Amino acid sequence: MEGKNKLLHQLEMGMLKHLQGQYALSNQYFERAERLGDELYTISLSDELFNFMTGPSYSVYKGFVFENTFIHYYKALNYLKLSEVNGSLEQVKLDEALVEIRRLGNRLSQLTNKTGGYQAKSQNKESSFALFNILKQAFGERADTQSLLYKDDAFAHYLSGILYEMSGNYDNARIEYQKSASGYENGFAQQYKLDNSTVKQAWYDTARTMKIAGGYENQWRMLAKDKLTAKQQKALKNITQDSTELLVIQHTGLAPQKKELNMILTVDTYSKSLVLTPIYMGTQKDKSDQFHWFQMLYADNSVIDIIQNYAAGDLGTVAVGLVTKRIPLGPLWNNAQRLGMISALESGVRIAVSYYPSTRNKFVKTELFVDGYLVSQLKSANSIARIALQEQLRVANRKIQLALTREISKALLAQKAFKNTKKEDNIISQLGAFSAIIFNAITASADTRNWMTLPAGMNFTRVPVSVGEHVILLKTTLSSGQVIEQSETVTNEAGRPKLWHTRTYSRPVRKKIKITNELH
Repeated sequence: MEGKNKLLHQLEMGMLKHLQGQYALSNQYFERAERLGDELYTISLSDELFNFMTGPSYSVYKGFVFENTFIHYYKALNYLKLSEVNGSLEQVKLDEALVEIRRLGNRLSQLTNKTGGYQAKSQNKESSFALFNILKQAFGERADTQSLLYKDDAFAHYLSGILYEMSGNYDNARIEYQKSASGYENGFAQQYKLDNSTVKQAWYDTARTMKIAGGYENQWRMLAKDKLTAKQQKALKNITQDSTELLVIQHTGLAPQKKELNMILTVDTYSKSLVLTPIYMGTQKDKSDQFHWFQMLYADNSVIDIIQNYAAGDLGTVAVGLVTKRIPLGPLWNNAQRLGMISALESGVRIAVSYYPSTRNKFVKTELFVDGYLVSQLKSANSIARIALQEQLRVANRKIQLALTREISKALLAQKAFKNTKKEDNIISQLGAFSAIIFNAITASADTRNWMTLPAGMNFTRVPVSVGEHVILLKTTLSSGQVIEQSETVTNEAGRPKLWHTRTYSRPVRKKIKITNELH
């Protein structure tokens, strides 16, 4: 499929085939998506100019950085499923899964090299960051932009550890588990409001693989004493190379779909300012979301606090401020007049930006039963919904600035064309100029495209089980009180963990997709 949405088409089809159990075909789509994503980061000047003058919704969809992570994530799960033959793992396919894990590792390394990743900060560093933020704010720049950045993915590292462990490569498993634990501990869990027990689990698996691999006797004991609970330390003493575990990954819901927020840009000659006024449209919830999104973009207080309330759907605690945004031009006013910008904005110009709607978590709890006994409750290990929300907010100010520049430029061109045709006694020319003004208003659209079939969240648990066959049951309780049950029969082998991953929706899927529980 060619055109502006060709990358998005590959992503959606890759996920669709994954959910249908067509794992080889799914990987073909994801492979093309990966190549396209890399190619589209090199954009021609003509593409940039077209995007600038017509709007982002008319440009080629390039995707987001975090989407690249989940291309590799799902390709690895596909290869893992393909490796399962007659209840055991076929090494050739498992090796292909490991190749994908290494590519995922390279992708994450590039990301952490660029962003700095999640690192423990010393007291001196924290003081320096605080001072730097004060100076940034003093010069009118948001101090908390970096706090929204997608720097690494602790759960992707954890999955890498799982696959390395399944292949018997305990040293690489240890490295990935340790990266996961450090990421969760140093900011990933806090940034995306994940369960704190993920940190303990990742450190436990780091120490456990050290013990199984051998040669780390002092290290794993010191790590256990420093990082693990008394219960985990006791469990660790009983671990042997023949121990086996059941791992469950639950992908929940659907990633939120972006929507469009419309605004009118006018001028206030008295204060010599531009005035940006949001226009609320849609349902009452849409209007509420649009109002609060506008507040988040321009609020004077810390945006990270507002984000957490918004992401949880708790809008009642979000501060309500001004309903307009003034942009003082000051000494630039005369320059704006000479350019014709002031007169071009007399009637106002429509500006459109994209936003994510607020969502409440409909998944109250998920419990794991093994052979009829409740053995664990799943914990939140990743949140694509929050990653997407924060990435959108991080670039929101720059997107609005580009939209303002684009629409003002178009208004200036239309005004100039209209003035020129008024001098002519040519109704056709005048109609053409007037049509240009109408076209500008129509094309002032936001880019609301995103990879919609991604899950909103990821839950996880890991429990020790005996070797042999087990009937497992997942019970998910929704906020509506409904309980969704998903079950499977698994066989655990000595010395190798078993992974079962599934997709759970909060309501019936409208598309005719055969959803299958995926067992590894």
